[in-house]
Amino acid sequence: DLVSMFAAPERKAGLTKTKTEKSQKAQKVSLVAPKRNQNVLIGRGRFRLTNEQLAEAIVSLDAAVLTVESIEKMRNLIPTPEEVSMVTSYDGDPNMLADVEKLFLALSVIPRLKQRLDTFHYVRTFDDSFALVKAKVDTYESAVNEIKSCNGIKKVFEVIMAIGNYMNGGPSRGQAYGFKIDSINKL
Repeated sequence: DLVSMFAAPERKAGLTKTKTEKSQKAQKVSLVAPKRNQNVLIGRGRFRLTNEQLAEAIVSLDAAVLTVESIEKMRNLIPTPEEVSMVTSYDGDPNMLADVEKLFLALSVIPRLKQRLDTFHYVRTFDDSFALVKAKVDTYESAVNEIKSCNGIKKVFEVIMAIGNYMNGGPSRGQAYGFKIDSINKL
């Protein structure tokens, strides 16, 4: 009874890994730091394409694959120059490389990868950015036109100028006529 209650259950033969499975998994060559490897694997999991398909989508700037969000995620996955040189200088069997290294190898053949992604991100977000800036410019332009056409504001500036000239016109100030623009905020 003690053995049946407290003994560890026996493993079924189908669930254990054989020595060949363990040795095949151990044979993968990983050249990238473990933390970077994990981050790239997590980011890479969001793309449902092979490494070659992903590289082709970047080269052809496929808008269906490279959305604004995916470009932002992809910019975190691109290999650094050190990682590219490490992967390209590997002289062993490329099939023995781990998944991240295979991705870096596929991306290493794309010329100016970072600049390409940055430029395409700019192209994809230009209309939204332009609309935001245009709205601000239109607001400022409207305010300037209102100030130019408003007779009341001209009268206020005339009064400010007259009072300032009267106060500064005496001999103690040395005939200082006019006012500074930042003094309008104080008024």
